[in-house]
Amino acid sequence: MSNTVEVKRHPFLEDLADDVVLVSGIIPEKIKGKDAVIATIRLGGEIYASQTVTYLNRLSEDRTLMEYDAALVTGHEVHAVVVINWNSDNKVSKLNISFAPLDGALAFATRLGELIADKKQNKAD
Repeated sequence: MSNTVEVKRHPFLEDLADDVVLVSGIIPEKIKGKDAVIATIRLGGEIYASQTVTYLNRLSEDRTLMEYDAALVTGHEVHAVVVINWNSDNKVSKLNISFAPLDGALAFATRLGELIADKKQNKAD
C-alpha cells in the first residue's frame, strides 16, 4: 500500500497572498512577497530530481500540513514538512518549510544558495 497523495494542482502556489512570508532553516532570512516567494520556490524545484507528496491535509481554516519525499539532483534524499498558514481571505500568508536529514538539508541549502547567487549575478549583468 502506498502513502503517496495525488496532487492535481499545486497545494499553495496559486493561492499566495501578496505579502506572503517564506521561512525555512535552509535560508538565512525570511523571503517576503508573492513574487520573491514564487521565484524561490521555483529555484528550489530545480534541485529536485523527483518529488512525491506523502501527506497533504487542510487541518483547519488557517492551516494545512504537507509532507513530501524528494531525491535531489545532488544524489541526496530529503523529507520535507511544509506548514501552510492561510489568512481570512483564504490566501497563503506564511510558509514554513523544514528538511531532514541534515546531509540532504545542507545539500539543498548549498545548491539553493548557488542558484540564488547566479540569479542575482545574471540580473546585474
